[in-house]
Amino acid sequence: MRGAEPWVLAALLVAVLTTHVIVAPSTKVEESFTLQAVHDIWAFGIRPEARSQYDHVSFPGAVPRSFVGPLLLATVMWPASVLSYMTGDSTHAQLGLRMGLAACTAGALVVWVYAVFPTQRTPRRLFVLLTASQFHLPFWAGRTTPNSVALPLVLIALALVVRRRRMYVGLALLAATAVVLRLELLGLAIPCYLAAWIAFDRPLVHLVPLGLTSCVAGVALSILVDSYFWQGPFLWPEGDALLFNVVEGHSAEWGIAPWSMYMTQALPRLLAAGLPMAALGAIVYLRDRTTALLAWIAGVHVALLSALPHKEWRFILYTVPLWNALAARGMHRCLAYPGGILVAGGVLAISAAQCVLSLAASAHNYPGGAALALLHERVRGAAHVHIDTLSAMTGVSLFQSKHLARASASWVPSQAPAWIYNKTESPQLDLCLFTHMLSERACPPGFRDMAAPIQGLSRVQLQRPADFMRALRAAGLRLAWRVWPVRLVTADAIHVCERVQAC
Repeated sequence: MRGAEPWVLAALLVAVLTTHVIVAPSTKVEESFTLQAVHDIWAFGIRPEARSQYDHVSFPGAVPRSFVGPLLLATVMWPASVLSYMTGDSTHAQLGLRMGLAACTAGALVVWVYAVFPTQRTPRRLFVLLTASQFHLPFWAGRTTPNSVALPLVLIALALVVRRRRMYVGLALLAATAVVLRLELLGLAIPCYLAAWIAFDRPLVHLVPLGLTSCVAGVALSILVDSYFWQGPFLWPEGDALLFNVVEGHSAEWGIAPWSMYMTQALPRLLAAGLPMAALGAIVYLRDRTTALLAWIAGVHVALLSALPHKEWRFILYTVPLWNALAARGMHRCLAYPGGILVAGGVLAISAAQCVLSLAASAHNYPGGAALALLHERVRGAAHVHIDTLSAMTGVSLFQSKHLARASASWVPSQAPAWIYNKTESPQLDLCLFTHMLSERACPPGFRDMAAPIQGLSRVQLQRPADFMRALRAAGLRLAWRVWPVRLVTADAIHVCERVQAC
């Protein structure tokens, strides 16, 4: 990767991915384990006596998650903790952590696209433009789900496999990442190992020991790290998750989807207008070895995960860069015909429009974080805050609890006075303990609303054609871009309550 182009492409992706972080800086429950774990590693350190203060001790979850990802993230992103120390505001660390993760994903995407298109400049640029114009991958690239933490490693591994120069390294990294961070990555590893054997003539006597050794090494690393942090003997979190969700069938409690869900619902959402271009690229260039490899890996991964009853689009997020590479080939083919530039431009425009709308909707999806920020802004002095379940699931995190007492931490200068952030869930809650509450229900007796309830997204509503045309005429030509055929409908989500009556 010589010249200025890689840096320009990386800068564009970093700018887009970090914009998603800035527009929606709060986090949800899916991101909480990794986020809280990084906070605790930075705040309390990793000494044995510090582990009792970790958030996962009080809120362990249904199954344990690996600390390998948070430990790696905390190590790579430590400058964000320094920024937080310098400013005395822990919320800056959360923002810096997420922006750093997004930047790592952007860099891995550039490595990936140069592996797929080492000499083809136009498909490279089309890939970057398409990826930047979509919503899901840029939005989730800076979010601390285990899937997003694994994504840069997956992209590097797949790039090594596609280039075939260090294929064994890529195969080993992919298998190890699967058993440590996300076991569904075996759905990527299996077609990669089969391709190495069948298409690239790598002998089984090398591939089988490589895969087994990588998995054993990954499991050993996970057991070593996670047994220490979870304070339990021989703990392998992904193995526990496999037993709990698949063998015992508890994943069905989160919903069962038909086998076609990924093809008929998830991929159209993830790829938007890029989906028909990906199909075109796969069909037209299928005889090309790299194209066939991309279609094989992505297709087998989706097919294998379609056999499982519980499905989430995040499980196939890793295939988006593969589909986008195929779509870039399809768009490049369109450019060879008259009017092809209009087709490619239309694909990018449709994807960008969907992205803007989805990002605007997502910005209203974190009322808990907005409620806590308002509380910090309005309250001076000490406070004992009760945080209900919806608030904790929609934005409240340890990083955003900026007045949290971190007595053993040298990371953030101690705030005076300290607050107590209470997430106790109990129907017998003693309300006399609290000076403030974040509640999805109306404020209880003895409390009042500090401000109007925080709004959350209720639905996205399609405007009637007559109303849409009327709004266009009222806006005029200069402001027509502000008028959309859909509108975001919000509703009261979180009440910010303060005590007005002593017990």
